Amino acid sequence: MYSFNPGNQFALGHNKYQVLEVINSETIKATNTQTGHSHIMATAELYEHYEKGDLFFFGGEVQEKLEEETIKKLLNPANGPISVNETPSFKDDYLKRDPYTYTEEELDIIEFKLSFIDEILKKNPAAFTENHIQPLVDEVYEREHTKTDKTKPSPHTVRKWYDVYIKSGKQSYSLLPRIKDKGNRNDKREDIKDVIDQNIEKIYLTRNRNSIAKVHKAIKTEIKRNKLDVQIPSYMTIYKRIKKMEKDFPYEVMRAREGLIAANEAFRGADATYQESRALECVEVDSTKIDLFVLYWNGRPAGRPWLTVVRDRYTQCILGFYLGFEPPSILSLSKALKNSFLRKDHILEQFPEIKNKYPCFGLPEIIVCDNGKEWLCCA
Repeated sequence: MYSFNPGNQFALGHNKYQVLEVINSETIKATNTQTGHSHIMATAELYEHYEKGDLFFFGGEVQEKLEEETIKKLLNPANGPISVNETPSFKDDYLKRDPYTYTEEELDIIEFKLSFIDEILKKNPAAFTENHIQPLVDEVYEREHTKTDKTKPSPHTVRKWYDVYIKSGKQSYSLLPRIKDKGNRNDKREDIKDVIDQNIEKIYLTRNRNSIAKVHKAIKTEIKRNKLDVQIPSYMTIYKRIKKMEKDFPYEVMRAREGLIAANEAFRGADATYQESRALECVEVDSTKIDLFVLYWNGRPAGRPWLTVVRDRYTQCILGFYLGFEPPSILSLSKALKNSFLRKDHILEQFPEIKNKYPCFGLPEIIVCDNGKEWLCCA
């Protein structure tokens, strides 16, 4: 079992982390090596992801130790077969290999898949839906593969290639056929997968909200019309495939079937609608009543003050604030925003006991708020 010791690195989803410190037996502090943000994580949940195959360790002494153990097992048959989950070198049934060992056929497969993946990385589409991926697939296929005998992949297939490639740390070996399929590759099974994926995207992932039964009927019709030498999948096969897709990509499915507004409303609390990439791109504003009483000089209570704060979502810095006894209103809101827009030099001059600098100010591109009355009134 691999532990979350300080310095160890692991990948979870599309993100890579490095353990900074072990807070206690149940939690650790890790930093996202791509964004620089730090997170407090529960080790129980991390080990659960590891057992499911969603998390794997890599890099440094951990990687060297794992590769050394793997080589010893390979050289000693008495140790028995190696499980694909024992080391990240065998993640998802893919064997880590050096590029110089690839055959010409394998290089051709990798180059074909990378041509679509590189286009996605280059264009960076706003979402991984059919409407965003299909034009990129068409463009690459028309530009590079029209004169070959290769079949144009569906957007769903390209999405799967992209996910596997990113999850492996952009290793080319992840694009090769899986080990368990080598020597027994079933082209018919690949054909039926493409037929299923294309009909799901064309019929189910639309604003018409067609049923799963209609998707199954369309698949049967296409197989019979094109006289494909494959077995017609059962209704339960299509049902399970769609339900798994809804579980893995709930936001994308809802957006395709119910529209952008409905999806954003449903996933508002999960930050699935927007990801910041720079400071002042998006700020949040909220008000709260402070848990203390302010007293006049004669000891009479003045009441509990309200604090309105403007926070930058990318840097987590407090851009500005307003402290007063007025309940949330257009007045407190405007003063907090004004404080966030302007420099804070006058505050540092007024309070020389403040030693640190306060360089946070500027005009945000997007302001996020709740449904408070101060936001709904007419200014």
